[in-house]
Amino acid sequence: MAEEYEVADENPISKMVDYISHSEYQKANEIFNELLGQRVSDSLDQEKIAVAQSIYSDDEEYTEEELEDALEDEEEEEDEESFEDDE
Repeated sequence: MAEEYEVADENPISKMVDYISHSEYQKANEIFNELLGQRVSDSLDQEKIAVAQSIYSDDEEYTEEELEDALEDEEEEEDEESFEDDE
């Protein structure tokens, strides 16, 4: 005698719980492994993206103030050089 019961189709976790409650552990295990595999895959993809960004991004990111200060320093150096040339 096979018992008939309804399994929630919309949520895989609900399906897994329903299978466990009806002692269908193999089906529940398949869903669990699939969900776990998806999460591991997603985490690996995110880590790959983070590593690639850290490798290929510009290591030196400057703020607007730092860029302005650097520009002013360059202008001062140019002024000093032109002053020395005049002497």
